[in-house]
Amino acid sequence: FLNFEVDVESSVNLTDFDGNTLQEKIFAQRHNLVGATPVLAFFDLNGKRVVRHTGFANKKDFLLLANYFVDKSYKKEPFIRYKRKHK
Repeated sequence: FLNFEVDVESSVNLTDFDGNTLQEKIFAQRHNLVGATPVLAFFDLNGKRVVRHTGFANKKDFLLLANYFVDKSYKKEPFIRYKRKHK
């Protein structure tokens, strides 16, 4: 996967999954990333957000969240249940 940072207050332009140019803060609003920060979001190859985690994630939880995304467990169960199974 690729990792990139989006500043929810930034007016810097980026290109979204549909090829549109828009400000980072607009991208964050459209993809429902705002509310509280930080947010970790994982998108599929079609640009659909499939995993979202709000709040700090330590190294262990980040790797667990990444595995949850990679093995597509988000299709089967909420992350909290997955996390309990893999502690």
